[in-house]
Amino acid sequence: MNLIGHHEVARKLSDRTDNYDYYLGSLIPDFIGMWRLHKTFDLISNPELRAGIRLHQKTDTVFDDLALVRLLKRQMINSFKEFMTKWPAVKCGYIGIDILFDNNFIKDESAVEAYDRTMKEAASGQIYLGNVASPPEYLQEFLIRFASYGLPRYDDSEIVARIIYRRLEITGKCFDYLLVPQLATAIEAFQAPVLDIGQLVMHETLEQLATGNSYLY
Repeated sequence: MNLIGHHEVARKLSDRTDNYDYYLGSLIPDFIGMWRLHKTFDLISNPELRAGIRLHQKTDTVFDDLALVRLLKRQMINSFKEFMTKWPAVKCGYIGIDILFDNNFIKDESAVEAYDRTMKEAASGQIYLGNVASPPEYLQEFLIRFASYGLPRYDDSEIVARIIYRRLEITGKCFDYLLVPQLATAIEAFQAPVLDIGQLVMHETLEQLATGNSYLY
């Protein structure tokens, strides 16, 4: 699941709307993951921030294991393997599903606000609370530029393809940029199915997370 989806999960599972640290924690692992700093979570002392991070991690586990999500990922990966090698196709499939699901929540004002705020926090380096290591300078520069663009149009397959490409570039799993047009064309077929089942997937995710959810606090 991607940024906006993670915020929606946190918002729907908690009525603590004034708890900024909790919501921030539910979003930041995606950024920290880009910089391969997962182990630095142990350095965070703020309990609300840690609770948000735990929610993010649990949400990813539940979301990725849902039958509908697994089926769509397999289909997307097989589609991408027609014009790229296996490993990039797998990575593009996983990232692509996450990004496409954001389109389900793009009209939610609170989700859009959380996205914009988090991008600014990440770009400025403020996202690293509790002595978490700072990202390399070039990545901060990239996020500053990315944040200035505003919320991407997730219903535009070319934009989605470019975001996936940049995510792969950041994580060191890059493929030829010349493949972006083909990636955009292939993604087009998955826009509608993801949108159609988006609310069902969110409902199933929330149901599973709400079962025995003492870990949230």
